Amino acid sequence: MTVLMQDNNGYVTALVLIMLAIMTVLGASVSRVAITDLWISRNEGESKTNFYVAEGGNSREAREVVNGNYAIDDIYESETIATERSAHIPHPRPHEVAGKAYDFTIRYEGMFLPPKGFSAIDFSRYDYEIKTRRNEKTVIARYCIIGPKG
Repeated sequence: MTVLMQDNNGYVTALVLIMLAIMTVLGASVSRVAITDLWISRNEGESKTNFYVAEGGNSREAREVVNGNYAIDDIYESETIATERSAHIPHPRPHEVAGKAYDFTIRYEGMFLPPKGFSAIDFSRYDYEIKTRRNEKTVIARYCIIGPKG
């Protein structure tokens, strides 16, 4: 046993120190990658939430248009008929989806010929553009209502 101890001149200690340094660098790198991945997933979650709130708001405002809760002054003229700051918007205020408020603009685009299957003599198509925003996410959709001529 004493012969083996005499042949080791500190090589094992040096090897262990080198391995420890390599493991430390790898550990720090893996930790940094994990932190970056967490940041990315948090931002992605917020972005998806904002998009879904804007999309849900778009559907809610379309329902309000169909229910006749936004008045149109002249069916032959395009006009912005409502925003989140309008005085005459359906309650509750502010409009929310899942407890999160969104901004919106509803624009009446005008009266057009109805699609196939509807009599152009009796029916018209009334188009609306609804734009909803939640932070940096925006959803724009065009809706139409088929109804009797005005």
